[in-house]
Amino acid sequence: MKQTAIVIGAGIGGIATAARLAKNGYDVTVLEKNDTPGGRCNQIIKDGHRFDIGPTLFLMPEIWEETFASLGENLSDHLDLRRIDPTYKVRFDDGLELELTSNIGKMQTQLEKVEKTAFTGFLNYIAEGSRHYKLSLEKFVGRNFFNIFEYFSLSNLPLIFQLKALGKHYKNTSRFFQDERLKAAFTFQNMYLGLSPYVAPATYSLLQYTELAEGVWYPM
Repeated sequence: MKQTAIVIGAGIGGIATAARLAKNGYDVTVLEKNDTPGGRCNQIIKDGHRFDIGPTLFLMPEIWEETFASLGENLSDHLDLRRIDPTYKVRFDDGLELELTSNIGKMQTQLEKVEKTAFTGFLNYIAEGSRHYKLSLEKFVGRNFFNIFEYFSLSNLPLIFQLKALGKHYKNTSRFFQDERLKAAFTFQNMYLGLSPYVAPATYSLLQYTELAEGVWYPM
């Protein structure tokens, strides 16, 4: 007799979970309150036009590739991912504009116009974001925790300090930038998650690393 599983919610996480369970032999039922699946990843079609209503960005394609591979599929057979660069432009009320891009030369030119040492700070900031990103994937995102004691184990306690989970993101950027506009430009991304940069953990520097190093993508 097949084992059964019920997944509540047909958002991206729910669908991915249900698909993996089904691939492993479970009889899966997915419950969804809305008329269509997708959760936040949805759209409105009106008068022949399609309007995406979220999520805002497509990040971390390697996670998607891993999910499709676990189901015996290739992501590229289903989606044509196009990298977006520059990622976006940040405008300030004093007229300053910053185009956030993976082009290191362009970033250096822009940042040094604002603050002489900003490019060095930027490189160090992205390096810290890289450490936070890789540690988070290895120690948390890529692991299964079967009870709360595994999550808060003694072996995980040093990660609180390594990931700067007790520090505030905006305040932490003062180690890298002096100009308040630059601090804002590299912390406002916390609001994707509904968090204020002033209270979000400094761990979230991983967001800027993800965008600028791993890339922002658009699925066709």
